[in-house]
Amino acid sequence: LEGVEQERSRAAAAAQAAEAERQAIAASAAAAEALVAEREERHAHARRLRSRIADRVATARADRVAASRHRAATRLQAWWRGSSCRDQRARSEALERGRATIAVL
Repeated sequence: LEGVEQERSRAAAAAQAAEAERQAIAASAAAAEALVAEREERHAHARRLRSRIADRVATARADRVAASRHRAATRLQAWWRGSSCRDQRARSEALERGRATIAVL
């Protein structure tokens, strides 16, 4: 009878140890999941920042191109108004070259 009681006591102790180990594993898994979620959030935030920066760079580039075209068009208009060229054909050809240059910018 005493041997059965000792065996029962050992089994209870083993069950407690197994439960404690299960709880430790569950806590470790929860901590790992929290770290993974935090990492994923940081990556998502970094992606959003990179996207915002790329948008700003593209906008700045487009603004520079638009400003360059505007300056070229303004110069072309000023030349056209101030041109003393009497030959209409030469004037039209020069205007077309200027427009082609602006289109390339």
